[in-house]
Amino acid sequence: MHVKFIARGTSSAGAAADYLLGERDAAGNVRDGIELRRGDPDRVAAVADALEFEHKYTSGV
Repeated sequence: MHVKFIARGTSSAGAAADYLLGERDAAGNVRDGIELRRGDPDRVAAVADALEFEHKYTSGV
């Protein structure tokens, strides 16, 4: 298992969630074994995007 935390986000939490759960990485390579274990990324992103301060979320994979 690989665990990595990414710097605090200042952009769209929805876009970050889409990227982390996407089938391809930033280089266009297919990711194997992407699995959401629990939770609702759309709901979490909506809450984070509604926050008014600069660093709205921390991502982890």
